[in-house]
Parts: sequence; C-alpha cells; structure tokens
Amino acid sequence: MAAEVTRRGFLEQAGIAALGAAGLYSLLDEIAAIPARAAIPSVSLPPEQHLMRGLRTIVDNDVEVLVPPLHHQVVTAQLRVDRGKSALAEAQRTLEEVLRRLERRFPPTPGGLGFSVAWGAPYFREHVPEIRGGKRFPDYLPLDLQASRRSGLPVPALLDARRFPSDPAGVILDGNDVCFVFQSDSLAHVSEGASMVFEPLRGMFELTSVRRGFVGGGFAGARSLPKEMATRAGIPGAELIPETAQLFLGFTSTQRSSLGADQVANFETLPGLTDQWPKGYFRNGTTMHVSHLFEDIELWYQQSSFTERIWLATDLSRAANNVPDGTLTLPQGPADVQTEELVARFAPDAESGLVGHSASMQPVNRLQAD
Repeated sequence: MAAEVTRRGFLEQAGIAALGAAGLYSLLDEIAAIPARAAIPSVSLPPEQHLMRGLRTIVDNDVEVLVPPLHHQVVTAQLRVDRGKSALAEAQRTLEEVLRRLERRFPPTPGGLGFSVAWGAPYFREHVPEIRGGKRFPDYLPLDLQASRRSGLPVPALLDARRFPSDPAGVILDGNDVCFVFQSDSLAHVSEGASMVFEPLRGMFELTSVRRGFVGGGFAGARSLPKEMATRAGIPGAELIPETAQLFLGFTSTQRSSLGADQVANFETLPGLTDQWPKGYFRNGTTMHVSHLFEDIELWYQQSSFTERIWLATDLSRAANNVPDGTLTLPQGPADVQTEELVARFAPDAESGLVGHSASMQPVNRLQAD
C-alpha cells in the first residue's frame, strides 16, 4: 500500500524540486559565456561566509567594475526544530556538517560556489530567547552605538522588516527564520549546492521561497543575460534593454568605488559603530537585506528619458545632460557623491521631484574618512 503523502511532505518535496533549474532558467548555461577568471591559489577559508574570492575587475567607460557571479539563488525557509536547547544544538551540528561538505566540494569563488546563511529576527526571537549570561532577545543582538547615542536608547544593528508610510496596502513582510544565498558562474553549481544543503536536511527546513537571478554577461561585448532572458521570455519592453546591460534597468551597479571593500561590512571592522569590536559574538558577520520587487521594464524605458533614468538610478549631482545616450557604466566614486544638502534641495523640486537611488543612500553609508 502506498504511503500517504501529507500536505507538508508534498510541499517539502516540491520545494526541494524547485531548487533545480527549470523552464527558461535551464537555458542559462547555454546562452551565457562563463567569464574568464584568474586562477587563485588554494587558501584557508576566511571566517566570513559573505566574502567571495577571485572576483575579476574590468574597466568600462574608464570606470573599474567588479564582475559578479552570473547566477544566484536565494532560498528562504522556516526552521522546523523542536523547542529546547538540546534539539537546537543538534540541529546546529547537523547543519554545520552539511555546510562543511559544501565547502570541501566548492571553493568560494565565481568558478566554484559562494554561499551565505543569514538568520532572521524571527529565528532569534523564537528559538534563542535567551543566551548564556541571562541576556534575552533582543538585548544580545549587536547594537548600533551611534544610533543608540542619538536616541538615548539601545538600537539594534539588525532591524526587522517593517512597513513604511509610502508602502502600498499589498506589501507583504517576510517572517523567515533563515535565508540561504548561492552564487556561481555555473548554474549547475548553484543547483548542486542547494541540493547538497536541503536534501540531507529534509524536515529541518520548510522552504518558503526560491528566488533565482542572474546578472551581467555582457561586459565582453556579447548580449547580456538580462537582455537575452527578457527577450526569450517575451517580457514587455525587452527590446528596449541595451544589448550589453548588466541589469534589466540598463545601468551597471558593481562599480568598484561604490562597493565596500571586503570586511568593511563586518560588525566589528570599524570600532565605534557597533558593540562587536573587538570580540563580539557576531564578529565576522554582517546584515543582509532581502526583498522581492516587481520591475516594469516597458514603463521604465518609455516613460523616462535617458537623462531622467540617470537621475533615478544614480543621483543629480553629475551633469546628467552631458552623459552620452546609451552609457551604461557611470562613475560612483567619492567625488560623485551627492551631499545631503543637494538631496534636500532636489527632493521637493516641483519640476522633477526626482531623488536618485545612489543619491539617497550614499550620503549616509559613505565613510567620512579613509
């Protein structure tokens, strides 16, 4: 007699099956030329999971650009482990051994597989309500020292998802315990890595979403992955995407000068920012933002002029009118950062009302000194 298939078991099997490439995604390895990568010597793994080794730097439009892995997969899940310290400790040991096998199988490079495991606030709240020493959630989480001084109250460096006044009513907030990120130039490595994690851990995690993505592929002059995949999928506006665009919206986003160097994102790297320097429990870790956005490609290209798209994607401090039409890579260095004063001046402008993505972020996340 066939074993009864429960709803949870069916969903678990379907979730794990979804980790493999399917549909249009199965074509990615055929249409994407794997970028040339410099061989790197075998080295001991860094304590940070979020650091990818062996990234290549190219120059595009006189701007240094890091070439990211072509493919990535984000998997969110709920932890299904019995309450209690012993059950959680056993689950931790099991997960650690699985991740060690993955590290032995692939180096943390684009040609191998980079992966990160990020734990959400619900995990700490529900599964680790108290730690050794008696500190209770959220008091044991890393503190943002500067924000705490300004407010006069403890402010955690890890903020849970929350609604903003401008959010539409349909916005859904994730409440996942954990998020796994896999990155590689090889789609097969991404699929194999995800299977190596979740196949032996059946029952420990309930998968809530599998989000696949791709980036780049056009720096060598060939048609990029966003352009090719949008065209094959028949996305409205696909014909408007530039042939070599790194992203659907046309511009390059991995300029070296706009990205933090390696460990600068760690909790403990910059003394005085969090309470994790020099030996906090969360040292060698960082925060990760996960969201699911819908992009209207046709609207983006048809409603806005090229100059307006520069403003929206970057900032207003540069002479956008002087940028040649079709330019994809724009400088994002310290000299190009828009000041808070300029952001405030342009934001209420009745004529444009445009505040660029970089313009709104860089004044607050750029270091004021080397």
